[in-house]
Parts: sequence; structure tokens; C-alpha cells
Amino acid sequence: MTHLLTVKITRFAALFFLLMTVFHTLSVAQVRFGKYFHDRTLRLSYTISGDSTCCKADFEAWQVLGHWAGARRGLDVCNDKSSMEVVIREKSTRRVIYHKSFSSLFCEWQSMNFDEPSGDFNEGVMIPFPKRPSVVSIIRNYGAGHADTLFNVSVDLPKPPLHDCERPEYEVVTLHAAITRRCIDIVFLPEGYTENEMDKFLEATKKMTKGLFEYEPFSHHFKSISISAVLAPSPESGIDIPSEGIERKTLMDFSYDTFGIERYIGTRNYWAVSRLASNTRWDHAIILVNSDRYGGGGILNYYSVFPGGNPQVTELFIHEFGHAFANLPDEYEEPGNPIVPNRESDRDCIMKTLDTHFYCDECKAKVESVIRGR
Repeated sequence: MTHLLTVKITRFAALFFLLMTVFHTLSVAQVRFGKYFHDRTLRLSYTISGDSTCCKADFEAWQVLGHWAGARRGLDVCNDKSSMEVVIREKSTRRVIYHKSFSSLFCEWQSMNFDEPSGDFNEGVMIPFPKRPSVVSIIRNYGAGHADTLFNVSVDLPKPPLHDCERPEYEVVTLHAAITRRCIDIVFLPEGYTENEMDKFLEATKKMTKGLFEYEPFSHHFKSISISAVLAPSPESGIDIPSEGIERKTLMDFSYDTFGIERYIGTRNYWAVSRLASNTRWDHAIILVNSDRYGGGGILNYYSVFPGGNPQVTELFIHEFGHAFANLPDEYEEPGNPIVPNRESDRDCIMKTLDTHFYCDECKAKVESVIRGR
């Protein structure tokens, strides 16, 4: 009888310990947004430069913006590692209260192993505004467990100053309004569209908004996706195409021929991208360049870009947004392109060919996990 009672007590103790462990794990892992953050966005700007083996970054400025448009749960958990990370720790407890991965154009430049120095890339990141004194760290991951902290910056203001919040500079058009509060905020930005070409830009954004909800799993989440467009005209029409000797004055300095790849569109001036996007609430910036020439680019939690006048603009949107939104890889081999570790896949998927008008099951699952992780 005593032996049986001992066994029961032992099992109860084991179960109790297991439950307490789970409870402790959940309580540690979960950071409640309202407890640790103001409903404001902090835009942190920095410059980064280097060579193929190392880099340095210098903090430039931070600015308080309007309501926070990013995730509100799982804030301290970084599930998708990438080449860059931003980490926020409370000063008093050293607890990580925010952790997010992203990539950048500089990281892609660095992966190409150029011999000459890179020159400056103007980059940045958006984070929620912490309620208590905290330290923000920008980290460069090199793989194989090697990482460098590029810089730390303190955020000591106990309350975000209202006067630092930017006022909208350009008109914003709502293309699709979310019904739920916890939503994904997508903003379309025009590059190389003049004042007289805003209707052309809007027509392309409406086409893509309609097209987005024809793809799974976005079609199942139309209530939790908000889409807007900023009407910001450029001084000149079109964008730079260095290989053809074409130069244009535009707002964000996008160009074809990035890193010598004719169809790759990019800019070193991410500050201009985030400044234009910040005319409204935004989570993901989508740039339409005023061209019909094939090309584009998508960088994780950074931006997506493609030509608004190309006949396959919707397919380019879905493909490049897959890179930037869910870190989906290209599923095709392309000799001579060292930017992305491509993989040849026998699956039909728009990440393999634009003629396939859907994501494969694996890509759909990855997109779905990002959506539900908010």
C-alpha cells in the first residue's frame, strides 16, 4: 500500500513539474505588447559599409512615428534566421523583449565577394517603442554560428514625444481595409511616376490588390490584410538603367543593373523608402517602378520591387513578395547569379516560374505560418 501511494505521489509530482515547466516556458516566451511597448513605431536609421569579409555600421538617427503596424505576439522569438537581426533588451532585466530577422541590399552585395570596398548603404529598421529604458542591437549573421554586433543604441525615453511623430507628406489611398485589428499593413510606393502618371500607378496597384486575393493563402486572410498606396510623384518619369545610359531623378533612387545584373532592381537609399512608406501605417513596402522592362527584387522584411508596367506585374508581385514576406527561396537554378542560393525543384510553384499561378504546398505553409504568427 505504501509502495502504491509512493508511486502515485511520484507520478503526481512528475505531472505537476511538467505542467509548471510548460507554464514557465510559456510565461517566459510570451511578451505582451501592451506591457512592454507603446503603440508607436521607432524608425532607426544607420549606414553600413565594408568588404566581402567584414563590415561596420554607424547609428545615424531614430524617429518616433505613428501607431505600431507590426506583430504584437511572439515578439521575443525569432523563428526565421537571416543575415541581419534587431534585438531589444530591457536595461534593468536584460530580458529580450523584441527579436526580428531581416536582410538588406548590403548583405547581398557582401555575399557576392567583391574585392573593392562597398561604399555606404543607407539602411534602417522599424521597431516598436519600448516603455522602459532599453538597448537596441543590430547584429550581422555570417552563418556557421558566427555573428557580430554592429552597434548598440539606448532608448531611454519613458514616453514617446508626440512632437517627433511625422506628419503625412503625401496623399494616401486605401485600396483594401482590414476588418481585424491584428492585420498586415502593405503599402505600395511609386518610383519614377510623375504627377501626371499617378493614375497609371494607382491602376497597377488596384490590379495587384485584386490579384493578391486570388492566391492562397492570402485569399483566406483578406479580412486581416490592409493595403494602401502613397501618391508620391517623382521629378522625372522612369528609373535609372545604367547599361543603357539612362538616368532619372526619382524619390528613392532605384535602378536596374544592380550589382551588374541587368534585371535586378535595387537602391542603396532605404532611408527614402521608409520615409515615403511612413506616410501611413506599414509593415511591408512594395515599390512599383515606372517601367515595363522585366525585373525586380525581394529582400526579407526590407522591400519588394518590380516594374508596374510589365505584363506579368501581378505574378512578379506574388513572387517577389514571397521573398520579402516569408523568406521563400527561388526554386530554379540560374548560372551566374550568386545572390540567392537557388534550388532546382520538381514542384510547380510561382517561386520557380511565373507561368505557375500558385504557391506550392511548402511555400503556402510558410506564408500561412507568417500570417498566423502575428
